[in-house]
Amino acid sequence: MHQGMMGMVDTDQSDAQLAALVHQKNQHEIEMAALAKDRASSAEVKALAKQIGADHEKADKGLMALAQKKGWDLASGSGAMGTAHGEKHEPMMEQIRSMSGAEFDRRFLMMMQKGHNDTIMMLTAQAYAHPIDKDLKADIKKNMPALEKHRSRSIALLEKAGAKDARASL
Repeated sequence: MHQGMMGMVDTDQSDAQLAALVHQKNQHEIEMAALAKDRASSAEVKALAKQIGADHEKADKGLMALAQKKGWDLASGSGAMGTAHGEKHEPMMEQIRSMSGAEFDRRFLMMMQKGHNDTIMMLTAQAYAHPIDKDLKADIKKNMPALEKHRSRSIALLEKAGAKDARASL
């Protein structure tokens, strides 16, 4: 327990919830990447999907090892943020599953750009919102460059495809 701006904060609980949310996001990115490897029409989008899948699998394996060491149950739930994320993910997956070709590529890239941007902002805010576990913070910091690369590569491919608003939600 630590004294935070909102009173006493159970950091063990919030660390476990943050870890569970990151795990959930990793799983969703892996699912999206697998879909894109099969459905994308552009070789560059397929390559990006392959890299995103590999990076998120690696990050998730590290996170699961950390969670096991700390005694965190990643399946127990990620709190309200995780519920909100899950409720947004399924409709997006349903929508993109019905797409193909260039339409799929554009939508996938837009989702990757926005999703990675939102995750980077959330993790940065969470890392400073309360005193999080030092090992969790190190794990987040270690994986941040890959998230930033996924976002910037998505933007570059959107711009290459002629999307003028690729940076709009940044």
